[in-house]
Amino acid sequence: MITDDSREAQLAAARDPTTSSERLHLLSYSREHEVRLLVARHANTPLLALLELCRDHADEVLANPALPLLLLAEPPDWGECHTTGAFALASSPLCPASLVEWFWRSRDYQGRLLLVGNAALPVERRRLPPRVQEPQGAHPGAH
Repeated sequence: MITDDSREAQLAAARDPTTSSERLHLLSYSREHEVRLLVARHANTPLLALLELCRDHADEVLANPALPLLLLAEPPDWGECHTTGAFALASSPLCPASLVEWFWRSRDYQGRLLLVGNAALPVERRRLPPRVQEPQGAHPGAH
């Protein structure tokens, strides 16, 4: 938890484009709503922090310019993510078609299951997705 910084110091750090990913991850736990919003939009915020923030700030996380690259670099295990946050991200009407498609193509059953209620998902796919058998040692989200 963040206890040693003033609100102003937290806001300044969350606005600073040079703030480290480690610092932003700490700031993602701030009690200050505005700080968490800024962290959700910050390009240096690590994926884990974004996935935690999307529970309450899915639209801001989706607006984060680094999100698509982070998802490519570190495909998350949706079963390990906070379910409410992952659902908020996948089911948001602001979720771009490319991310909806990424979720759908994911070999991660939980990631695909989250999409069933998303209006951006084509109607023919709005049913419970079949389980995809993972090859031995495959990385979740790999194609």
